Amino acid sequence: MEIHIWSDIACPFCYIGKRHLEEALKSFDGQAQIHWHSFQLDPSITAEQAGVPISKYLAESKGMSESQMVQMMAGVAEMGTAAGLNMKLPTAILANTYPAHLLLQYAQSKGKGNEAKECLMRAYFVRNENVSSMDVLQNILNEIDEGSVRIEDVMHNLEWDTKFQDDLYTAQQFGIRGVPFFVFNGKYSISGAQPVDVLLRVLKQSV
Repeated sequence: MEIHIWSDIACPFCYIGKRHLEEALKSFDGQAQIHWHSFQLDPSITAEQAGVPISKYLAESKGMSESQMVQMMAGVAEMGTAAGLNMKLPTAILANTYPAHLLLQYAQSKGKGNEAKECLMRAYFVRNENVSSMDVLQNILNEIDEGSVRIEDVMHNLEWDTKFQDDLYTAQQFGIRGVPFFVFNGKYSISGAQPVDVLLRVLKQSV
C-alpha cells in the first residue's frame, strides 16, 4: 500500500489526520509505505513577522480579538486531544515552514520521513518552537540523523528545494486547496482530518 500525503508542518488538522491514519493502520491487514509531500498554507510569512504567537497573527489578519481566536482554537485542540495529542495551539509560534519542508525532503531521502514529520509537528504544536529557526531544525536533524549532517548543508542543497517545488506543482495539478490530502495506492484520494473509520474503509478499498 502506497500512501501519499500532502500536508504542512503548521497545520493542526494535518497532525490530527496523521494520528487518525496511524490508528487506522493498526486495524489494516497489510503493509503501508507513507510518502510525505510538501504543502504550504501560508508561504507569505516573512522573517519579520515570524516569532509571534499564531493566535495574535491570525486574530489581526482576520480582524478578530485574540481572545476570540483562542476560543476558536480550543475546538481544534479538543479534536487533537481526542486523537491523543497535546497541542498548544494559541502559543504556537508563527513561522514560514519552508526550511522545515527542506529538512523533511532530506529526511525522506534517508528513509526517515515519518520520524522527521513527527518531530517537526511535535516541535511546532507541543513544544511551541520556531520551526524556521536553524537551531531548532539542527536539533531535530540531530534527533533523526544522529548529528552527522549540518542543517546549513541541507538548506543549501538545491535537490531538496527541487523536490519541494515538485510537490507544490503536483498539488496544483491535483487541485489541492486544503490539507491534509491523502492518495491511496493511486486509486482514491481524500481530504481533511477524516475519522479513523473513514480512513480504514478507504485503505481496504484501495488494496
